[in-house]
Amino acid sequence: MSSDKGKVKAKQLQEVVPLLEEGEDVIDSIKSKLDRGYQLRIHIIEARDLKGRDESGQSDPLCVVEAFGNKAETDVHKKTTSCVWDHSFTWDFPKMKSDEFSNGKLKVTVYDANTVFRNVQIGSFEIDVRRIQANKDHEYYNQWVALADSTDKFEGVQGYLKLSVVALGPGDVPKAHTEEEGDEEEGDLESLQSMVLMPPSILVEEKCLNIRVYRGEHFPKLDTFGTCDPFVYARFATIEVQTEKQLKTQNPTYNEMLMIPVNIPVFADQIQISLFDWDNVGKNEIFGTVFLSFQDADKGKYSSPTWINFYGSPYHDESKEIREMNKGQKEGSAYMGRLLISMEVVSAKDAKKGSVSISSCSSEPASSSYLASLDLYETAEIDAENSGVECEITIG
Repeated sequence: MSSDKGKVKAKQLQEVVPLLEEGEDVIDSIKSKLDRGYQLRIHIIEARDLKGRDESGQSDPLCVVEAFGNKAETDVHKKTTSCVWDHSFTWDFPKMKSDEFSNGKLKVTVYDANTVFRNVQIGSFEIDVRRIQANKDHEYYNQWVALADSTDKFEGVQGYLKLSVVALGPGDVPKAHTEEEGDEEEGDLESLQSMVLMPPSILVEEKCLNIRVYRGEHFPKLDTFGTCDPFVYARFATIEVQTEKQLKTQNPTYNEMLMIPVNIPVFADQIQISLFDWDNVGKNEIFGTVFLSFQDADKGKYSSPTWINFYGSPYHDESKEIREMNKGQKEGSAYMGRLLISMEVVSAKDAKKGSVSISSCSSEPASSSYLASLDLYETAEIDAENSGVECEITIG
């Protein structure tokens, strides 16, 4: 009887010991986190649109990170205004007090590195550690920041830096991120504008991008029973506007001004203008896209009415290649028509997005007619035994 009791106790001990050991591991893990004190993690990812400090308009970017008397730097990239570093730093402060950590600052500075002379600052950004702690998960993840010249030699944004920074206290666990999550955060350049942190030294100026859309011509026939029901779509820095649709025409007249409010400095530069065929039942069909420069518009390049040519795919189905052509992601192989527009950037406080009617264009640009002649004599090494050969030539 006593032997059976002994066996039971031994079995119970075998079940309890692993639990005790597991509990010790948990306690040790918690203790290590508490003993770690405070920690700052910085991931310098990339820089874009840096102002050139060399005579060539380029720079040799170097990023320097500073916090709590610590200083670290990335590698140097030669002759560029955009680069990827993907460099991480971790600093532990096991004996630092809570107030001291929260009152600290993180400063990142991008320099144009020089071998003989002193490095020349391109721009810097400074953030309070307290602000990082207060943000969700005690971090800023894949965050774009605008760089300002702290020497006051240059005004305005001097470039953009992408980084991640985490400020951990005793017991804090950093959030684990997936690669897919990073891809979702990236998006396109225009969508990054809302993500940029601006230093207080950068004054924001309110402006409005006005796109005057007068008329179009030579649009393709896209409807099965009809011609085309086109409208014009414009997008800049995540803001989207469009004209009214014009029914059953390949030469539409719009006479509308599309208005897009813009805060300067702006990270985006591409203005997307797309042509769509409206569909009463299915999905509207995009058939041409161009990308114009906001900087060019701000400098007055499109202040006078200008014809803009559109190119896309000569075929109309849902294949990936055709969609990419019509969206401007690939070079279009067919002329899809042209649009008469003008653009200007004006100061406008509290501007609202939308559209208004305008008068027709009174001074269209002069145009000339040409006759192109082409002789096609032969082809070679084409297997046309079963299908024959058809040659299509487009110009414009």
